[in-house]
Amino acid sequence: MLRLRVPAPLLAAVVICSAVGSARAGETASHVASLPAERRPLATAADFRPDAASVVRHGPAYRYPQAGWIVLHIEGAPYERGFQHGTLLAAEI
Repeated sequence: MLRLRVPAPLLAAVVICSAVGSARAGETASHVASLPAERRPLATAADFRPDAASVVRHGPAYRYPQAGWIVLHIEGAPYERGFQHGTLLAAEI
């Protein structure tokens, strides 16, 4: 069994990114279409395209605001992910 120790801020960023990626877990486009009009979301996360001016990049990582949240994408080895996380969220940490 593999056990990973992930710092809480990094784990929170990953959870937020995962949660923002879809409207709800298991929800498909056909499921949304089958909802009554008053229950359908105005737009899904897949429809969202950030304004190019609002995207901040650091190497392969980037961040942008969406609906009051900060969407953070990080990748690489653990040290690289931590450095990207700290660089892109320095003002909030």
